[in-house]
Amino acid sequence: MLRDVGVESELEIQGRVRQFREAAERIATEITAQRQLAVADRTTEHAADRLKIQARGLSEQIASLDEAISELIHAKDRDSRHLHEIETLSLKFRRSQSARAVLSGVGFRPGVSLPQDVDQSLFH
Repeated sequence: MLRDVGVESELEIQGRVRQFREAAERIATEITAQRQLAVADRTTEHAADRLKIQARGLSEQIASLDEAISELIHAKDRDSRHLHEIETLSLKFRRSQSARAVLSGVGFRPGVSLPQDVDQSLFH
């Protein structure tokens, strides 16, 4: 019966048992290594997780830029109002200077009222 499976002596049987045990140890070692790889894969960062982190970072940058744009628009509007106010004050100042120049040519005398000194026929 042992001859049918290719074993003829007890030494051959022990040799085959040793081979099977060594093969079993190698397989057990490979199984352990594969289990450790599976655990390592679970703890590593997957591409989707990295993309999620990048998306969060980009979202924060977009929010920051939106806020900066809003502040710039507000500053531009405020500066436009100030510029308009300066232009208005400049126009008023030029008008005031023109009026002062016109009035400087008119001779005023202290204590004289206008209706008494001016010829009344000019107003009719």
